[in-house]
Amino acid sequence: MTLVPAIGDQSPGMLRDPQSRQQLLGAIPRLRRYARSLVFDPSAADDLVQTTLERALALLSLPRDIGQHPETG
Repeated sequence: MTLVPAIGDQSPGMLRDPQSRQQLLGAIPRLRRYARSLVFDPSAADDLVQTTLERALALLSLPRDIGQHPETG
């Protein structure tokens, strides 16, 4: 089963960087093992990993303004 079939050029943020893309892809097996140890159901574990990857991709697509906290301006 391929959890993230289309990580590629159309993906935002760091995934355009080949090294970062490889890091994310390399983390998938570890994420799956960890998720399976939490829920003990392979299908539910895959859903958990999918949700985790979707959230990570969404956060990576946000602009980063280092040092610009909204409350401090």
